[in-house]
Amino acid sequence: IKEGVTIFPVVASTAKPLTEKQRKEISWHFQGACCDIAHLSEIAGKEWRLTSLDGKDITGDKPPTLKLENGRATVFGGVNRISADYQIRDTAVAFEKIISTKMAGDPASMELENNFTKALASVDAFVVTDHELTLSGKGRVIARLRYN
Repeated sequence: IKEGVTIFPVVASTAKPLTEKQRKEISWHFQGACCDIAHLSEIAGKEWRLTSLDGKDITGDKPPTLKLENGRATVFGGVNRISADYQIRDTAVAFEKIISTKMAGDPASMELENNFTKALASVDAFVVTDHELTLSGKGRVIARLRYN
């Protein structure tokens, strides 16, 4: 790490350098935060589509999506664009400084978007199984997302 930027990253369990794609995924400035490179590669760079929130299946034409890249989470909530900083350590994750555009849409989409944004603020852990990302808070599953 040079001036807060990862120059030649390696996965902690190996001495083998990461690929160019993996280096791009983690080449952001660290702000005193810890980031686990091995676990980051499981979730970064993919567009995750929300499939359930608080145990309720999500249906509709525009389900919220989540993408994690370069220390920034970007969300399309169905109506608005939402972004946040994120930090990862082992299987712990934290979303901070969540901001959103303020466009109006149909009430159901707005409610889902608002609930998903609030849920992100309470997330403290994640698990990836196959193509599913499970976000949890205080030991309780908050959201499930999938990528294709």
